[in-house]
Amino acid sequence: MVEIVIPARSSRAVTSRVRALLITHLVFGSLCFAQSEGGASDPSRFLAPSTVPRFALVVGVQNYWYLDHVPNAKNDATAIAQSLSNVGFSVTTLLDPTTNELLQQVGQLKSRTGDLKKPVITVLYFAGHGFQNGEWNWVVPVNADKDNPTAASIPVSSFIYDLANHAAGLAVFLFDSCRTGAPIGTEQQIAAASNVMHIAASPTSPRAVVGLATLYGLPADSSETEHDPNSPFSSELSQLIPQSGISLSDMFGEVQLNVLGRTQNKQAPELVGGAVSTRFYFNPLDSQVKAARQNWEFILRAPTAFCLNRYLNAYPDSPYLQSALEFRDSQLNQLETGGPMQCQP
Repeated sequence: MVEIVIPARSSRAVTSRVRALLITHLVFGSLCFAQSEGGASDPSRFLAPSTVPRFALVVGVQNYWYLDHVPNAKNDATAIAQSLSNVGFSVTTLLDPTTNELLQQVGQLKSRTGDLKKPVITVLYFAGHGFQNGEWNWVVPVNADKDNPTAASIPVSSFIYDLANHAAGLAVFLFDSCRTGAPIGTEQQIAAASNVMHIAASPTSPRAVVGLATLYGLPADSSETEHDPNSPFSSELSQLIPQSGISLSDMFGEVQLNVLGRTQNKQAPELVGGAVSTRFYFNPLDSQVKAARQNWEFILRAPTAFCLNRYLNAYPDSPYLQSALEFRDSQLNQLETGGPMQCQP
């Protein structure tokens, strides 16, 4: 196993996020003076911005002990790690881990994300062998045995259980691996599984988004041509993650289109999960941070449980997410219920 820790870079993307926070703090600082002195019912005390922390575990398994090697898996992991570091993630890169080593690092990532009551953005990326066992999607560490692959492999659902359980924020899981394999079950169960356009065995979480390199039952290419240094999936992801102002859902739409084009429609990535990804930006524009601020200020003027919960789900990286959680906890029994209603300006 090789482990590399890459701290978040002081790049233009990170600088932009910090600048937006400073501008917002100055604007809201002036608003506070126009209100009361910050008593228990004063909403101005819930206007302080704070950056949502970002952590990533990037895994590349290339040199399998008992299985065919996976070309470019280490290159793919390196490219994704660099892209995530450039947009403010503290990244741990793990190369050729065993089952225990991978599970240990996932446990450490879980610990680093901290208090479950606080928001966090988490990314787990895996490049290497994978397979489907019925509706179950698995990833394969370096020590897996061909005769009994499930003994050393790990179901994707276990990662989601461990990492997608914070009160707010987002957990993004990206798997650059095949979804082939011999499903276990009756013909009816196999047919039903093949019609499921997501990993049905994974737990539903309002904080999880899962990006898969290919569709059910299909392989994922390690390269477009013999001399390519990266897979089509990781190549597109690493180029689009740092792009300014593109939401996660729009970014993955571009990944889907580009991978389909590069593979002559043989490989079609898919994005599934319970989280809302239309307003999460790996590299947000100042105007997008400002929109999250304006929406939060609007809700505070006439707060309701419906609008508050909607905000927590709509803006997983908002600088006001922690304030929104604290406001919800302080006003839990006093908020008006019901919906839908106007929740944004």
